[in-house]
Amino acid sequence: MNFTKSLLAISLTSALAACGGGDNNNPSTPAQPSIAVPSSVNATSGYSVTVFAQAPGKSSNPPACDPASPGCYTKPDSIVQLGTGSASSMLVAYGDNVQPNGTVSSTNSATGTTQIVQYDMNGNAQKTYTVPGHNDGMLAYDSHTIWAMSNEDANPTLVVIDVTSGKMTTYTADAAPAHGGGLDDLQMINGQVFVSGSNPTLDASTNLYDGPAIYTLALNSTGSTFHLTPVLTGNARAQVINPSAAGVTVDASGTAMLGNPLVPNGSTNNPGGLQDPDSMATDSAGNLVLDSQADSELVFVSNPGAANQSVKELFLTLYSNPWPVDDTRWAPASSQFMLVTDTGSGLIYKITSASGFKAGSMYSNGQGTVLQDDPTTGDMTPIMTGMSSPHGMLFVQ
Repeated sequence: MNFTKSLLAISLTSALAACGGGDNNNPSTPAQPSIAVPSSVNATSGYSVTVFAQAPGKSSNPPACDPASPGCYTKPDSIVQLGTGSASSMLVAYGDNVQPNGTVSSTNSATGTTQIVQYDMNGNAQKTYTVPGHNDGMLAYDSHTIWAMSNEDANPTLVVIDVTSGKMTTYTADAAPAHGGGLDDLQMINGQVFVSGSNPTLDASTNLYDGPAIYTLALNSTGSTFHLTPVLTGNARAQVINPSAAGVTVDASGTAMLGNPLVPNGSTNNPGGLQDPDSMATDSAGNLVLDSQADSELVFVSNPGAANQSVKELFLTLYSNPWPVDDTRWAPASSQFMLVTDTGSGLIYKITSASGFKAGSMYSNGQGTVLQDDPTTGDMTPIMTGMSSPHGMLFVQ
C-alpha cells in the first residue's frame, strides 16, 4: 500500500562513517555487463553493494526509456526465488505506472497490466509474464508455480503462474474483502496461504481499525475465485516486546492493542489498531510476520489460524524515532547474498557481507535504507543508504 508521511529528517552520514505468458525464454547466460552503482548509494563497513540487474529494455542508469513503450518496465517491487542453488531463478514484479487499485491512472478506470520478469542467477532476464492490475505480492508456491497478488488498495486479483508451461490462471475474491481495501503480500506456512488485508477502512468516528488484517486464502473449486477467512484483526491484543519504544501502556500480562500511539492517525495520535497492514514474511522460528508500515511495527503471529494462535508486536526505531519499513527478512544458514529492489531507480541491488550473513539475523528496508534489526529492542542500524525507494528484499540460497 502506498503511504505518505512527513518523516523527521535524519542524517545517515555519520552512521556510514562509523560503521500474458512467458516470452524471451533464454537459457542462463554469463553475467551481464556491470552496471554502475549510483554515487548516492553506500554500504557500511563489512558490506558491499553491486547492481544485480535492471529492468529489460533499459539501456542507461538511470534508465532512459519511455515508460509507455513495450519492453520498458519500471518500479521493481516484490521479489521471490524459485528453486535453490545455481539453477534457481529470481522473479521480480514491476509496478510500472499502474495505480494500486489496478486502474491505468487516476483518470482512466480501465484495468492496467504489469510485468513479472524472471531472472537467472547472473541477473539476465529469461521470461516475462504480464498480469492484470498492479502486482505487489508474490509467493513461490512450489518449484514451478508462482502466486502473484495484484491491487493492494482495492479490487484484488490473484494470478497463478506455472513457469514451466507458461499457463496463467486468474482468480478474484468470491466476496468483497471485509476490511474494505485490497490484498497485498502472501506467505505460506504448513501448506496454508496467508494474505495481508491492505488499505483498510478506518472507523469514521474513532479512526480505529478493527477489521481483518490477515486472512487465509484458499482457491475455490470453481477455478476462478478464491475465499478469504480472517485470521487476525487490526485491533487484536498482543504481547509487546518493547513497549518503551512507542510509549505503550501494557496490562498486567504485558499485552496491549496493536498499533503505534506515537504515529499520527490523521490529525491526532493513533487511538489503537493497525493502520497499514502491508508486507509479510516468515521468520526463522516459523512465525508469520506482518509489517504495518505506517505504524513502524512488526506483528508476529505464532501458529496462525490455529486455536493456540498467539501474537507479539515489535516497534521499529532508527535513532529513537519510528521508522517505517517495507520488507523484513531473516538470513537463512545457506544464504549467499541479499537482493533488494529499488523502485525509484529501477535497479536491483546485490548486497554481500564480508563475514557472511549470520543465520537468523534480521534485516529490513525502507526510506532509502537497508537496516539490521535488533529483535529485542527494535533498534535498527543502517548497512546501506542512499537508495531511492527500496521495497522487495530476498536472501538468495
